[in-house]
Amino acid sequence: MFRVLALQRLMARPVCTQSANTLQTLRGFSDAATSSTPVSEVRKVHQKHKIPHKRASSLLNTLTNEEFVKLKDGREWPQIRAGDSVQIDHLPNMSSNDPVKIRGVVIAKVNRSSDTALTILNVEGGTPVERRITMYSPLVTNITVLQKAFIHEGKKRVRRSKLYYLRDLKPELYTVSYDSAKVKGGPKDAKKGGKNK
Repeated sequence: MFRVLALQRLMARPVCTQSANTLQTLRGFSDAATSSTPVSEVRKVHQKHKIPHKRASSLLNTLTNEEFVKLKDGREWPQIRAGDSVQIDHLPNMSSNDPVKIRGVVIAKVNRSSDTALTILNVEGGTPVERRITMYSPLVTNITVLQKAFIHEGKKRVRRSKLYYLRDLKPELYTVSYDSAKVKGGPKDAKKGGKNK
């Protein structure tokens, strides 16, 4: 009796493919020893599980996609590339109703689903100001592209994806004016100057 119970326990364990011959032998022996309980009822089906970190990353990916759909909330922003001048309507806080208009030249864009962010550079009050704004934040109400390829006056496309070199150049190259509704044609006089002295 003890030997039959031990064999049934052995057969209930998950078995690798290499011991298929041993399993067939055990099945034949246990069928002969115990005719009252069939082997198919005793043996559990082995399910293959993913590696824990793969399972966790898959779950995290699903959760971030769900969060992204909630944050998007039907909002679709225009296609924005580095070098474009943009205007972002941004609420100072959640209880506020009137948004603050932020203008600047996009010097970088990071695409990470719900964490997609723009880095904007502009001159305000004579001081260069750089801001990083998350595009799908609930505080962002609207994004408008004022001019494509602002740093080249819209004449040719910007080839780089990150324009960090603009920080060292003259501020006239990346200044987007708040005064008029229209955006000026971009920098004209500042291109000859080079670095800020």
